[in-house]
Amino acid sequence: MMMILPPSLTVWPGELIEKLERILQDNEASLIAARAEREERDFTQTLRREQDAAILNSLKADQEKERERIKEELKIEIPEKPAVDDPDVIRIVLKLPHGSRNEKIFLKNQSLKFLYDFAFCHEDCPDDFHVVTNFPRRTLPCEPSKNGPDPPSFEEAGLGKNEMLFVQDNEA
Repeated sequence: MMMILPPSLTVWPGELIEKLERILQDNEASLIAARAEREERDFTQTLRREQDAAILNSLKADQEKERERIKEELKIEIPEKPAVDDPDVIRIVLKLPHGSRNEKIFLKNQSLKFLYDFAFCHEDCPDDFHVVTNFPRRTLPCEPSKNGPDPPSFEEAGLGKNEMLFVQDNEA
């Protein structure tokens, strides 16, 4: 079905092109301003993303430096290996979340704080963790607090001569 327009609504192609060119000229300044504003907004967003990424990378580097500094301090505090034939030794095998195992010998009267420090100093240890027993499953109170007393000793925690303990990643 074909529509026929009344003569008053009929526009010749030349007139239409002329009207469109006039409309473009009338609005050209607005279009240029809108494009410039969009380009500036895009540039600002890109710059902000790049700055955020740089700040995040810097923060991660600072956190890693701090962790390494703490590790060095803690390594110094971990007691030396006692004599294997000492009747008060406790052999701990510590299994980390990624499957690696570390063995350390402590004295039963030493604080569990040293177990925590030993685990923390391992490169595969997560930043936020607990040390747990397998059976019966329980979390050992070994994380030291800045203002509180030291955690209990291995003996006070009820650990035997040979123990397999697990590092549990709190963020996993």
